[in-house]
Parts: sequence; structure tokens; C-alpha cells
Amino acid sequence: MHQDADNNIKLGQFCGALSHDAWLILNRIGREMPQIPQHGRIYWSTIPFESSVSGYQTSDLILIQSGFGALYADMGNGSDICCSFIRPGSVIGSWYMFGNRQHPFSKHSYVEILQPMSGCIMPIKALEDAFHECPNLAKVIHESASRDTLDMVTHMTNMATFDSVQKVRYLCQILHDNHIDLNLFTHETIAQILNLNRVTVTKALKIVLSEGF
Repeated sequence: MHQDADNNIKLGQFCGALSHDAWLILNRIGREMPQIPQHGRIYWSTIPFESSVSGYQTSDLILIQSGFGALYADMGNGSDICCSFIRPGSVIGSWYMFGNRQHPFSKHSYVEILQPMSGCIMPIKALEDAFHECPNLAKVIHESASRDTLDMVTHMTNMATFDSVQKVRYLCQILHDNHIDLNLFTHETIAQILNLNRVTVTKALKIVLSEGF
């Protein structure tokens, strides 16, 4: 990434909120996120990756410009749980900032790519240093990270309290709000996201679709 604001890092929802100084900083320290195929995965871990795995260390933060995905955490009991959704404007890896090197739920996390993603990768240390240069940048990242944290808490609460029909209805609303076609997802994918079995998803979908989704 060149040190020139004219390169215009594509940051989607961040564009209107960033000051000119913040834009200059992001163009200085950021780099374009590599092209990731649809239905791939992005991994984060406190443990080094094998060379065959597409992943990021906890020193990286990603600002998502486009696409959609599900953030999973390894709960340590052999199961991976979807703990939130990633969408344009999401800040992935914000939980690793300011000395915190552990995910809120797990040492291992990954994003399942459900729609091809693009964004900008920032070294966390460089971004932390930039906070002192530019209060506007700190404000934008903090607000986005706070929203992501609230989304995560809301999602986990819904998964713990909703019945199967409510879970499917909730997912359908999320997809609708992000202009994503439900028909792009298999019942198995939906079951994995909602921690349900496929037969339950099929039955719940019939009810939800009859409501007009």
C-alpha cells in the first residue's frame, strides 16, 4: 500500500466517518486484504500456523469493506461455536488490541466466508501508535469495535435463549438486512451457524418462510 491517500483504501462504512488525517494514516500503515475464495476460512490463533493454512497472527487487525461471514470460536470441548457475524464495517481482531492477546471465548478463532470478503489489514501495533496521532481514527475504530462486541453478546444471548424457529428467523433477518439471498446457503450451513441439526433447520425454515421471508 503506497503512502498516498489517493490510493483510497476501500473501507466501506468507515469512509464517511474518517477525517483526512485518519485516511492518510490508514493508507500509510494498511495493506489490501488478499483475495479469499468464497466459502474459505480466515484463521486467528495465539499458536503459529502451518504454512498450508490461511491465517493471521494476533498482531493483525482487519477492517472489512465487503462480504459476509460467520465468526467461530473453539470452545475447548471439541466444538466450534458461531459467536457473531462479520459484515461490512466489522473490525476483526479488535479483541487483541492494547496488550490483550486472547479472544474473549477462545485462543483459536476463524471466520467462515459466506460471501467473498475484501478489506484492509492493519498491524495492531502500528494502529495503536496511530491512535495517539489521530483522535478521529481512535474514535472510529473504538465505535466499530464496540458495536462488534455488542453484536457478539447479542448473538450469543440469542443462541442461548431462542428456540429453533426463533434462531432461523433471526438468521433470516440478518441475511435480509445485509442483502444476502438465503437460497445461497444449504440447510447444513445454516445448521452449523445456529448450532442445530439439519432436520430441525428444515422444519423451522418451513415455518419462517411461510411468514413471508
